[in-house]
Amino acid sequence: MSRTRLATTLFSLLLLLAATPADGQQGAQQGGQGSEPPSTTADAPAPPTYPPRAELASRYISLVDDAASARRRIADLSQVDRLLADAEEAQRLGERLDRQLGERLDQASSVSSALLFDLRQAIESFHQQVVTLGERVGGRLAELDDLRADWRGRQETWTGWRDDLAERGELSGFSEDFSRGLELIEGVLGDAGRPVSDMGELQQQVQGLQDQAAELQARLDGAVAAQRAELRQRDAPFFLSAEHRAQLDAATWRSAGERLRGLGAGSRGFLAGNFGLLLLLFAVAVAVTLIGRHFRRRYGDDEEWRVLLSRPWVIGLFVTMAVAPLLPWLPPPLWLLLMVAGLAAGTCLLAPGIFQRRRERGLVYALTFLYVTLSALEVIAPPAGPARLAVAGAAFAGALTLFVAGRAEVRSPAKRGWAVVLFDAAAVAFALILVAQLLGYDALSRWLLDALLTTAFIAFVCLFLLRLGSGAIRAALRRPQRGGLVTVREVAHELAPRLVRAFQVLLVAVAALYVLAIWGIFDSPAEAWSRIVGTGVTVGSHRITVNHLLLGLFAVYAATVTSSVVRGLFDRELTARQLAPGVADSIKTLLHYALILVGLAIALGLLGFDLSTFAIIAGALGVGIGFGLQNIVNNFLSGLILLFERPIRVGDVIMIGSDWSTVQRIGLRSTVVRTFDSAELIVPNSDLISQQVTNWSLTDQKTRMKLDVGVAYGSDLETVFRILQEVPEANAKVANEPPPNVHFMAFGDSSLDFEVRLWVNEIADRFDVRSEVLTEVDRRFREAGVEVPFPQRDVHMR
Repeated sequence: MSRTRLATTLFSLLLLLAATPADGQQGAQQGGQGSEPPSTTADAPAPPTYPPRAELASRYISLVDDAASARRRIADLSQVDRLLADAEEAQRLGERLDRQLGERLDQASSVSSALLFDLRQAIESFHQQVVTLGERVGGRLAELDDLRADWRGRQETWTGWRDDLAERGELSGFSEDFSRGLELIEGVLGDAGRPVSDMGELQQQVQGLQDQAAELQARLDGAVAAQRAELRQRDAPFFLSAEHRAQLDAATWRSAGERLRGLGAGSRGFLAGNFGLLLLLFAVAVAVTLIGRHFRRRYGDDEEWRVLLSRPWVIGLFVTMAVAPLLPWLPPPLWLLLMVAGLAAGTCLLAPGIFQRRRERGLVYALTFLYVTLSALEVIAPPAGPARLAVAGAAFAGALTLFVAGRAEVRSPAKRGWAVVLFDAAAVAFALILVAQLLGYDALSRWLLDALLTTAFIAFVCLFLLRLGSGAIRAALRRPQRGGLVTVREVAHELAPRLVRAFQVLLVAVAALYVLAIWGIFDSPAEAWSRIVGTGVTVGSHRITVNHLLLGLFAVYAATVTSSVVRGLFDRELTARQLAPGVADSIKTLLHYALILVGLAIALGLLGFDLSTFAIIAGALGVGIGFGLQNIVNNFLSGLILLFERPIRVGDVIMIGSDWSTVQRIGLRSTVVRTFDSAELIVPNSDLISQQVTNWSLTDQKTRMKLDVGVAYGSDLETVFRILQEVPEANAKVANEPPPNVHFMAFGDSSLDFEVRLWVNEIADRFDVRSEVLTEVDRRFREAGVEVPFPQRDVHMR
């Protein structure tokens, strides 16, 4: 035990011994009086109550322990080295962004939508970093303020306790103890106050960084506004004018060469400052390549993936170069050009795996070349003359290529109307870009060309991901599974199309958000999403937004998918338990409608409607339903009766009128039956409940048949009985129990009438048994000389 702890313990024992019994009773009495304050007026506050003098020792020990914990926490909060390092790093990032923003926004008309998107993303990342740093600093300051407030409260409590004891004359012998406690409290408050000044300076630095981030954002917004304003102005001379020809002199080309030689500036600093991000990109490339090789070995025989997975390293390169612009950095011009070149190479190498037709692949190659050309112009930033010449050449080449592709599609045997319209529209767009450049609208033509090519690239990425993701989903669900995953394979035929469709919708929606940002409708995809989902209408006291509608649709779609999967699982389980088809179908139908109702209820809740109000609406609608929708309600209730009472089940053979039919499906409104002529009849459920229906297989598949046979007068009846008895007994489809029997029924007009009664095991064999038995009876009668007569009449003429 340490000396401090030993001294504290001895001190507490001395305090306990110093408290005499009379003093303890008096203190307890005073404590009781303190717990019940005297009655005061309504406006006067109640006087504070203090613990008895006997608790001073225990409270001092607790104070010592709390002070030690508080000092440790203060020491932890005082460690601002990491915060200072993060603040310095954020300051360097802000300076770099300020410098790069100034370099790249010298001419607003030459800044592409993609570059503006990168700048905005970098500034937003810097702002988020500063906000996070400010929250960390503010959190420490708030914790220090709370700690100081807590110990100031303790200081007031101990001071008031001491003064209260002094007024009652009970402080004698304890003043030194209170002095030690208050000195300990003051020490903690002093320790907590020292880091506040340092944290305050750091908070001011963070506030300056926040102001810098706001200034960068304002500069970018100003550049975007200036660029949009220039799109409506003629900012260059006519393309064939002398002024434009003067811009193509030798000095201009030498200036472009000097800028080309200066592309590598800043590469060393970029490598040093972003080594971690570059290492992350390399890891992504390696991981995607390894995953592609793994899938190639496992699904190499898949038709959809055969070409796409033939070069996994190409997929790794393409994915890495596509992810690189999304990182929070602004690479120097040379690195930007290398990334664009890598992306173009990956696009050209992946095109054969996505497009099967040579014309489509050639179009991808041409647009990729134009995209690289335009990106090189933005990175190199040549003088106006060479830049305008390159833009005009790219627009002319694009218009010509797309026009030729459209005419080839028209002459193609497998003409596709949508492809012709797409090619012609793109060709017209490139022609408009060329016309705008010729007329001197340089900023407008560059912006249109950049947006058009970027949209084409987004469409290619979307097609690539659609092909890759859809193939992955189908291949994963088609793969033979073992153990518990067999269930997934059992329902894969229902699950795969729905998952593929959901993936396609999600991917197209994300691509559409990026396209809206590229065309300047919104500043970023995030803003586009927030603006779209926030749009809505007010219905009564509820506001229904697109976000609510999407959540409601997702709830209904999820309920539908869940119903499909669960019904597939029930098919497997009920088949394994060998339940009757009618029972399984009833369970699945009720489960389907129950899940759909749950999904609708969740969707209505997400839309903001109170479900309790629907009880009143349902009561009001009940009257209208009773009068206007009697048949529908009748059929619905009849369907429920059929599902629960089960007088007719799926697979039963029934007779509706004179038609023999097999029940295919029992719904809540109607029942589908298939006649023996393979015609499907849709019968309202109310008809099956209210009318007479013959069910040949409700409890048993065994049925009895009656065959009427007539023989000529004078025939040997013993022979007839023997033949009619032996023929059914010899037929394998006739039941042995009960055995067939023959009855002599009557003396007919032209024959002796017999009736053969026999039982058939399966209903489907009734017609075959009738034909086989009668055929065999006719053959045996001819062999035995028994005549089957035809009707005879005696006619008397007068």
